[in-house]
Amino acid sequence: MISTSSMHYDLCPICQGSHFRKQYNVDGFEIDKCNDCEVVFVRNIMTVETLASYYETAASDEFIYTSENIYFLNHYYNKLKREIYRITGKTSGNILDVGCSGGYFLDIMQEWNRYGIEISDKEASIAKSKYGDNIVSGVIENYPVRESFFDVITLQDVLDHCINPTEVIDSCYKMLKPGGLIIIKVHDISCLYARISGKTFYAILPPFHLFYFSKKPLAFILTRSGFRNFKFKHIGQIIQLKTVFYRLSRGNKNSIFYKIYLLLSRFSLGNIPIPKNLHDIITVFATKE
Repeated sequence: MISTSSMHYDLCPICQGSHFRKQYNVDGFEIDKCNDCEVVFVRNIMTVETLASYYETAASDEFIYTSENIYFLNHYYNKLKREIYRITGKTSGNILDVGCSGGYFLDIMQEWNRYGIEISDKEASIAKSKYGDNIVSGVIENYPVRESFFDVITLQDVLDHCINPTEVIDSCYKMLKPGGLIIIKVHDISCLYARISGKTFYAILPPFHLFYFSKKPLAFILTRSGFRNFKFKHIGQIIQLKTVFYRLSRGNKNSIFYKIYLLLSRFSLGNIPIPKNLHDIITVFATKE
């Protein structure tokens, strides 16, 4: 069991509601659902500093992605790049990737002035080797505010990790130009796959994932900060065969699925591309007025 700090949400961190119902208990973490905005969240959490240290030493689903062939990452990233052009009509400008990891999405956006924030010092150093001082190690709450500077801000598999999602979205709003685009990609806790899987849904990984969103809480948090013109999409991805078994194992090294994952990792068979769209990933696009 993972030890946590004494931090505890008494009110819903999204809508400040006080009525919850317990969903799950996973590895000592209580996971509740707000009756008002319907966000699902971990009640007892670590501090930002503890989480940062934890990310450096532990493995999660996102860390597996960085070791996969970049081709599979780029499949999704290129779709996202086309959506950015379709919505904004822009092929260049200032773009900030929050939770940029090693800068893999920024690599795709060659025509843009690229900036990134990454909590993991290890991953941030990879991004800094390519983009220098445009990459900051840390969290967006500590990022030097550049008001009305960015044309696009992306948060891919990030908001579900944040201790204060509302503050993160507020910061993004300040830094976007009027008419600027925010893109948020998270797991969709309301999808059929998640509802059938219950607490074994692969994305339920406290303390990595602290929040579990669906359309309603995403719309609430964006509206609260001043964003408008929402568009929700379930964009298909390509993952490797070995990753299917890693997700089924949920990182449990004693699981038979994890053993299959390790076996497949030794052979080219594990790299077979698998198209995936179970509506388990939701991407929302919204603009600053």
